Amino acid sequence: MADPTGDERWACLDHAYGPEWRARVQALAPDLQQIVVAAAGARIDEWSEEYWYVLSRNADNALFHVPPDSHEPYADAPNRFEQGVRVLKRELLWPWQLLPRIAEGLSAEELEDRG
Repeated sequence: MADPTGDERWACLDHAYGPEWRARVQALAPDLQQIVVAAAGARIDEWSEEYWYVLSRNADNALFHVPPDSHEPYADAPNRFEQGVRVLKRELLWPWQLLPRIAEGLSAEELEDRG
């Protein structure tokens, strides 16, 4: 599977959330990966959850126009985007539920040293 954000962005996300987070994200459906990777980048950039959500809606994200997947939890959600957010929160993959390690103010080298 190709990285949806490129190697450099994944490296930043790995440093912030850990490689185990990346592995769990890559096991998700591609449309959920799209949501969580965009949200994770926004979280690293210190955006509030509310700000990111409003921008996502204003960007006319296609997933707001897709019905929820009836084979996944939260099939009663109004659209695939909302369903995805709920699934990601349930799976504890939602970036605002996590404290990115990069937020500790450590350099990439210091993060690597800490493992």
